[in-house]
Amino acid sequence: MSFKDKSKIFLKKIFLYDIIFGALHSYHVMRNNFFRSRIYFKNIFLYLSCRHTIDNSKSVIFYLTNANYALHCFPIMCYLEKSGYNILMIHHYKFIARCVFGIRGIFKLENFKLISKPLKAKNAVMYFYDNMQKKTKVNVASKFLIKDIIYSSNSESEIFVPYPMHPMVYDKEIYTRINSYRSVERKMKIFFSGNTHKETYTQYKIHEKYKMLDRFEIIDYLRKTLSPEKLNIPETTEYIDGIFMGESDYSNNLTMIDWQWKIEHGKFDLRIENIDWVYFLSRADFFLACPGVKIPYCHNIVEAMSVGTIPLTNYGHLFDPPLIDMENCIAFNSYGDLIAKVNMILDMKQPEIDELRNNVISYYDKLLDMGKFSKKLINEFQNEENELVVFSEQFNI
Repeated sequence: MSFKDKSKIFLKKIFLYDIIFGALHSYHVMRNNFFRSRIYFKNIFLYLSCRHTIDNSKSVIFYLTNANYALHCFPIMCYLEKSGYNILMIHHYKFIARCVFGIRGIFKLENFKLISKPLKAKNAVMYFYDNMQKKTKVNVASKFLIKDIIYSSNSESEIFVPYPMHPMVYDKEIYTRINSYRSVERKMKIFFSGNTHKETYTQYKIHEKYKMLDRFEIIDYLRKTLSPEKLNIPETTEYIDGIFMGESDYSNNLTMIDWQWKIEHGKFDLRIENIDWVYFLSRADFFLACPGVKIPYCHNIVEAMSVGTIPLTNYGHLFDPPLIDMENCIAFNSYGDLIAKVNMILDMKQPEIDELRNNVISYYDKLLDMGKFSKKLINEFQNEENELVVFSEQFNI
């Protein structure tokens, strides 16, 4: 076969590959666009189906283009609305088309309105935006540029936003009941519940990137190491319901409600419903707070602290200021340290637990409470231009 013939065959193959890959790419793009358009119209329908009341009082404007920032902005919206502000959001297709799960609660806020142009916003006193090109769109004295921590320059104009609870907590207004949950009778010494699917919690290599044990490693080791007297793994919903209702006896062990996504026989029926989750956390003295999927931070540690449940964790040092071992958390950094701390907790007496709990609540109230943070934005940063720094990390929420 001549060189010319070989070249023709080679070019035909390349052309064929281009057609195939082009078709696959086009299919992926079309499928993704269809998926996003469905979300967009679902959110618009949700917005139109809810009752919204906008009066002539003070308003705040949000011009968001990146849905990753919705995780932090949604609770701020909730608290600002509770403080008497109208929430005006400038319409942006890509943002709305990426608001899923609890974040969709944005469109159910009562004092909320989608607007097409900033000029239609009346009596606006604050403006939140995530793109510098949108800075001059609104003539408002108090402006807040939202940006990811990776772009932080540690300037004086930067304000670090507390890591929030899961958006479902705000969507279902569970955050309004936090204080009452703190007085609930405790029924478990140490508690853990969550997805333990191996691939989910190892694919982003938390162990390598942050030099700490990931969730799967922690749970797998405890399963294999703790004795039956120290590890309680419920197998029925009736047992779990007994804890929730306060009908069970106090368990001086680690209660682990173990379930997994994506696999057959993953015991998904044992998963605690979102609406009940924070209350269930309040039934425990300690919560085993393992790292999240992509970064160590996970909503559940903040949720636990909000109701005075003391975190047993290996990433408390990443908080700002850091959580302190034996003051407002129990810290571990290795397998051996984890077992030692579990045993120490199981031997811990009530006065020491009460002192730790008070410290945890104090830390949350001062530094993690999104309500107090929102009031700070209102009272301390009037007529200023500042930057809100968030841990967006493109969470899978």
